[in-house]
Amino acid sequence: GQGVALPPGSAVANDILSRDAQRPARTLLLFNGLSVAANADFFRERYARDGWAVVSEGRARGGGQLVLQRGSEELSLAFSPSEGKTAIGATWVSK
Repeated sequence: GQGVALPPGSAVANDILSRDAQRPARTLLLFNGLSVAANADFFRERYARDGWAVVSEGRARGGGQLVLQRGSEELSLAFSPSEGKTAIGATWVSK
């Protein structure tokens, strides 16, 4: 998770870099003790300060998703409650 703004108390379980079809991508799996809503608020507010805009947002079955864009970059987030914590899948793609 180096170089990525993450919610307080987040532990990164996986950090994968790839170049599918010449499009750089990075995928993180992280966990923290914040609620799904608090995590979504963090990403929405923190990344807005860096010029990211929300293009899609939804909630289902206690979890949620959030998609942010900045120029040719896209950040897709999936939030899921898991054993008293929240699991977050975050994927950055350059288009």
